[in-house]
Amino acid sequence: MTISILKTKRQMADLAVRLEQAGAGWHAPLIRAAMTDELRLLMLSPEGRVPLDLLDMAKRPIPLVVILAGDNDPPAGPGHFPQARHLFGWARFIMVHGAGGHPLHYEIARDAARAHGRVVIAETTTACLRDWIDFKLVTAPGTPGLVVAPPKGGQHPSAVIPAGTVLQ
Repeated sequence: MTISILKTKRQMADLAVRLEQAGAGWHAPLIRAAMTDELRLLMLSPEGRVPLDLLDMAKRPIPLVVILAGDNDPPAGPGHFPQARHLFGWARFIMVHGAGGHPLHYEIARDAARAHGRVVIAETTTACLRDWIDFKLVTAPGTPGLVVAPPKGGQHPSAVIPAGTVLQ
């Protein structure tokens, strides 16, 4: 497992700007909230693990957002994340995100972290969306959450660049 740590606010700011310039700035609201120490942010790749001490809210009382980055090629469902069951049980808000990214979606996650303290976002593709929804219903049925899905008949990922996107 590789853990990349952005150690300075400057590194975080640069990353947010670069993502926005590339037309992929949907994570920027979370990155900026981490810059101001409003929350902590972890992104987990398939087969990766979060050190359990990072989940201990008594030791680290700052809200935590854990992103399970499963919207890759090939797509990764719950079985590709060894701690998925533990993380869904730990979370106080779960977002299953199976559509194209938009800053508003991650503003909602930021606000959920403010309100609930422990947020998990399962980023997925249309191919695995139902698997993640079913997994949430089985492992964390009483946990508040949100499903972000493409419009009826839509697919994620999509090769279509959203209108108004400027690539630099």
